[in-house]
Amino acid sequence: TSHEHSQYYGFRNNAFWWIVGDAFGFRRGGPNVDEKWPHQWGYRKDAVTPLAVRRDIVDNILHKAAPVLTYAQQLAVLTDAGYCMWD
Repeated sequence: TSHEHSQYYGFRNNAFWWIVGDAFGFRRGGPNVDEKWPHQWGYRKDAVTPLAVRRDIVDNILHKAAPVLTYAQQLAVLTDAGYCMWD
């Protein structure tokens, strides 16, 4: 969640970063950057099954071949474009 990872709008199914990624041409990456996208948000209690991103989000991404960015990179893209974050 947002608080667990200290990230604005960090919950994997929150649409904010998915929309920003579509607007700026990147795919949203999760906190576990070494995992295959889109399974970067950790695992269920069984430690085998990845936490899923809602299928309707993944299916409707505009830039499916765009680079996957870490949270820090996503934040830099947004702030470099002159936007700020406020939660």
